[in-house]
Amino acid sequence: MPVPPSPSLFAKKWVEKIARKKNLNRVTVKEVKEAEESYENLYGREKTQEMRNLLEGKEPLPQIVEELFFDSSGKLYNIQVCPVKYGSQSREVTDSVLNVFRGVEEIP
Repeated sequence: MPVPPSPSLFAKKWVEKIARKKNLNRVTVKEVKEAEESYENLYGREKTQEMRNLLEGKEPLPQIVEELFFDSSGKLYNIQVCPVKYGSQSREVTDSVLNVFRGVEEIP
């Protein structure tokens, strides 16, 4: 599965969980493929491919969304968008979050 080093322990645990659900005492290629499919369903094929590219040193890489790094100090709201601003979601999800963010910013 295309997983960067930091979440690789999570990915390993996910594959092991799939194997345990099947009462297996070892992980096979089939369980790895199932985990990869669930990863693609969660993050989308676009982001999964970008993660593969990142690990292989190819383009396009996941893009950080600079607009979502903002200072909300002194404001009456705080928007938490960590996964999206680091490019871990599809463009559709990122655009939706940006629309919400821009709408909140426009409120006087």
